[in-house]
Amino acid sequence: MSPIPLIRMRYADAFAKELDRIGAPTEQLLNRVGLSEELLLQRDAFIPFNQLSILTGLAARHTGMMDLGLQAGFTPLQEHSDFGRHLIFAPTLLQAYQRLLLTAPTELTNANFSIEPDPEGYWFCMGRIDGAELEVQQVELYRLAVIAQMVRWVAGEQWHPRKIRMQSQQLEGADNISLIQQGELQLGQYQPALLVPHVYLARQMIIKKPAKATDPVLDLPSFDFAESLQEVLKPFSPTSFPSMQQLAISMGIDERELERAMHKSGLNYKRLLEQRRIECARSLLEKQQMSVAQIANELGYSSSISFSRAFKRAVGQAPAAFQKHALVEIV
Repeated sequence: MSPIPLIRMRYADAFAKELDRIGAPTEQLLNRVGLSEELLLQRDAFIPFNQLSILTGLAARHTGMMDLGLQAGFTPLQEHSDFGRHLIFAPTLLQAYQRLLLTAPTELTNANFSIEPDPEGYWFCMGRIDGAELEVQQVELYRLAVIAQMVRWVAGEQWHPRKIRMQSQQLEGADNISLIQQGELQLGQYQPALLVPHVYLARQMIIKKPAKATDPVLDLPSFDFAESLQEVLKPFSPTSFPSMQQLAISMGIDERELERAMHKSGLNYKRLLEQRRIECARSLLEKQQMSVAQIANELGYSSSISFSRAFKRAVGQAPAAFQKHALVEIV
């Protein structure tokens, strides 16, 4: 099976913050897709893209805000992450978008953004989106807002695109979406895109950079199917791991399809969870802040004895011996 398309948790957080702003039941909506406000704190963690997509459609439907994705997408990129800060260090708008093309996979593992020439300028294209109609609409509005934000770094805050392409066949609430009201909207396109006039492409970036900030160096992730599964599990504590069914739903596939894919890759879900639990145990033992009994309880083991047996089987050392050795290395 191909790697699971993953996206950083911070994009779910951007939607959650917008839900908070309008007084929506954020935690309730997050729980319906297997997320929580506690998980959102792990902003650099990865979640299945499908999970975010479902959240966007659910949130838009519940609130009636058809431009929810647009509002979330205007989260200032310079406050966003190293990815956003990397963009603002580009000398010109065209170079900033070229940086986005190269580094977008650090945020969305299957990103496929591109540039398409046009007599009037360049189309900044944002990749085809999979999902139900309302989910697609919210995700493409988010992406359109991000690109519009970048163009405004050189064109000014009042800039609006003259031509817009959207993948959606129809756009609910179009009359109330400010970004598209002054431009020609083309629906039913292969992918969302904004036409950026030639005049702006070589303009110097005028966006204010954070104080004492430097241009971040970004590492591009590369996950196979097994590694992408492990990334999905990382944000969860060992006492709140998702079930196989919940994991399959978050990926947008049938549970049996997930089981077949795992079997083909030589993976066993119970062993995968135990491996993650042991990784957490190693980290807690190395921190020297909890006893073996406390760690056993924290990780959901029935007793210290069962934890010690599992840990020794996996690591080759009893937890107490591992902790003592870690303390010696620190000293």
